Amino acid sequence: MKKEPLQAKQEMSRRHFLALSGWLALGATTLGSPLAAAAARFNEELFQVTGGRMCMGTFVNMIIFDPSKDRAQEAMEKAFVEMKRNIDILSCHDDSTPVSFLNQEGSLKDVSPELFQVLNSSLQFHVTTAGAFDITIKPVLDLYRASFEKQQKPPEKVQVEEALRYVGSDRIQLSENRVSFRHEQMGITLDGIAKGYIVDRSMDVLRSAGIKHALINAGGDICVVGPKGDGNPWIIGVQDPVHADKCLQTIELTEGAVATSGSYEVYFDREKLYHHIISPKAGMPVSGPISVSVIAQNTMTADALSTSVFAMGVGQGTRFLKSVEGAGGLIVAADQRQMSINWPKKV
Repeated sequence: MKKEPLQAKQEMSRRHFLALSGWLALGATTLGSPLAAAAARFNEELFQVTGGRMCMGTFVNMIIFDPSKDRAQEAMEKAFVEMKRNIDILSCHDDSTPVSFLNQEGSLKDVSPELFQVLNSSLQFHVTTAGAFDITIKPVLDLYRASFEKQQKPPEKVQVEEALRYVGSDRIQLSENRVSFRHEQMGITLDGIAKGYIVDRSMDVLRSAGIKHALINAGGDICVVGPKGDGNPWIIGVQDPVHADKCLQTIELTEGAVATSGSYEVYFDREKLYHHIISPKAGMPVSGPISVSVIAQNTMTADALSTSVFAMGVGQGTRFLKSVEGAGGLIVAADQRQMSINWPKKV
């Protein structure tokens, strides 16, 4: 995935502690080379195969326990191939992808099944969250980015109001064969949902290969199938948003996914006053929460819900997440209060 140097650096740091925690919980002492893969006998029955690559602006790590070392290595390679295939469809940071073409032209024919599923799910999340999740926020994000790059200050209110005229997922016209915008100034970003979808599809590849114990960690979007090789849960750490070198909580996970959205790592400005999570209604960085972690049955849902709940704010986000069946969350407010909603006990 092509990215501008500054953006790539920001994406590398986003959710970094959560990413490392999932890896270090296995007893590893280093991430090693991002292209390295290693296999070792874990016990009398299983091998542990680990591998990592640079994808989507971050380290993506996979860990598999399986009786066959060769099967695990082959499955991992196929999962990384599937990841690359989906990135080439869904990235909005590479000018050659269908999403970039859609943003440039305002319409796209012959929509792939993968893009249709992500767009259709995005529209459903938009409705479910009463507009808090909105992939058409791109014009506002672009406005903030350009303003800080050129003038080192946020855009004027009138400029934000103008950009907000082109925000609204209800202005996307979608069918299985075509997608188009009702306004040519519109654009979409799938950063709040695509990574989760891509992780899920890669995990599907592992499942199809017969893998029963695996973890995929894409910079903090974490999905697991089955427990670790010793039968114990995977231990996932959530970063303390105030003290970056500390772990706020750890959770046990044997099936499902967890994702975190935070305001503490990616900023438009050097002073770190304007973070990257913009309210699609107000057109300003969301105030209130500083971190939202969500556990769900799949990574795409966890990814989208963590973004949505953050955009809602502490009160509305807490009430909303309580109404979502099969999901749990941990919301950290600016005053460091923690709101737990169906959140697993501390380990």
